[in-house]
Amino acid sequence: MNINKICLVIVLASFLLGGGLVAAAKLTSIYSDSSSTASSNIEESSEKDISSDDTTSYDDSSSADSSSIITDSSSSEPVSDSSSDIDDSSSVDDSSKPLVRSAAGNEIPQDAQGKELPYDVMPIVKAYFSGDDSALNDKEYFTLIAAEKAINEIITDDMTDYDKAKAVHDYIEENNEYNEKELSAIEISTLDDSSPYGMFKYGKTVCKGYAASYKLLCNMCGLECELIISYDGSKIEHAFNRVLLDGAWYYVDATWDDDNYFPYDYKFFCLTKQQMMYDHRTNEICPETESFKDTYAAHNIIDIHSIDEYKNMLKKSLDSNTPIPYYLRLSKETGVNLVYHKDASAYDFYYDEEENLELIKNASKEVNGDVIYDFVKTVIDGEIILIVYIY
Repeated sequence: MNINKICLVIVLASFLLGGGLVAAAKLTSIYSDSSSTASSNIEESSEKDISSDDTTSYDDSSSADSSSIITDSSSSEPVSDSSSDIDDSSSVDDSSKPLVRSAAGNEIPQDAQGKELPYDVMPIVKAYFSGDDSALNDKEYFTLIAAEKAINEIITDDMTDYDKAKAVHDYIEENNEYNEKELSAIEISTLDDSSPYGMFKYGKTVCKGYAASYKLLCNMCGLECELIISYDGSKIEHAFNRVLLDGAWYYVDATWDDDNYFPYDYKFFCLTKQQMMYDHRTNEICPETESFKDTYAAHNIIDIHSIDEYKNMLKKSLDSNTPIPYYLRLSKETGVNLVYHKDASAYDFYYDEEENLELIKNASKEVNGDVIYDFVKTVIDGEIILIVYIY
């Protein structure tokens, strides 16, 4: 190869080498710019994908199994997430798991002064009307289920408020009895003794359990009812209720109406405040009863037109062993005008409203002299009513 050819090769090689370096530099610059743009686009696309995935695929109602699977957008195949082995309770829906309820103790809550507080039935009432029982403890939940069953058994759509109040009263009398072990002291009773749980679970409570049960069932019936902590005639702490019927407050003592505690059923059901305060004392404001309409007496007044009519009624009551009180409106008609004279063993045709008590007393002894009777006069809507209790 001559010298000219050698020089030409050298020149061409230098030219090519120099141009390649420039081209390489330009290519590097272009790649860097496009890479930066692509990276930015990828980041934006990734952010959008993640944001879109959070709002469209996250489902609180999905099962726990689906929470351990991540869908890779570049593949139709599910890819297992290694983090699924970690127990993250915040990402797992617990709706399919059975609710673990807190266990209720048996100690009665107290106020700041150490005084026992009445059992609070309102969480159960709220759960009944809302349908959400998740906040109830185990005893409250048991009580809710039992109370719902009781309401379904005793309450019908055609009942008046008075009928509902009486149905609740009768249910408690039939399904509860006084816990004699705690007879003398309300302060030492347990939570079970003082709550509806004690009635539904064991069929035994003290007075606060009777009163709390009455409030619970009345409230579940839609009746406004309050629990009153007061004192009885012997100044022993005692619990009873007031219930609102057709705009008037009436007083109920389900404990003292229990057959197993007192031998009569309705002496303390739907009384006026004046009637209840005869042997109950209160340390709180209790409203006056503005109507006699829904007292038990007003619903059960019996018109007596003759002494024989009364005797027949009394005999049937004693034969059937139903010693409920009678509320008698003594008529001025024939037989009731008689006054019994022991010496003459005869009736005298003389009418005096004050003498009717002696008339009924004597007639009662004629039917059965071994029975203990109690006779009380009361005034209902301006009329003198004679109440007869049979023991």
